[in-house]
Amino acid sequence: MKNFFMVERSVFDLKLSPHCFMVYMFLKSSSNRDSKECWPSLNTIARKTGVSRSTVEKAIGILKSQNLITVKNRTKDNHKISNMYTVK
Repeated sequence: MKNFFMVERSVFDLKLSPHCFMVYMFLKSSSNRDSKECWPSLNTIARKTGVSRSTVEKAIGILKSQNLITVKNRTKDNHKISNMYTVK
């Protein structure tokens, strides 16, 4: 099915700020069902969630610290091209 995703109820127990919650939900909705990976740009995340890029960066740091996501730099020819997010 398209246009929906599922999230565990326990995410509501994490007491995330509204911005962190929005970023997490966007990453969750963007991730591949099997691998749980996605690679939207920070600008795309900001635009889709309606928050600033700096707020997205802070939210990603918080989500990483709570082990809700992992972030891996994707490179091509030794140049960073994007981040790959794995959503847990």
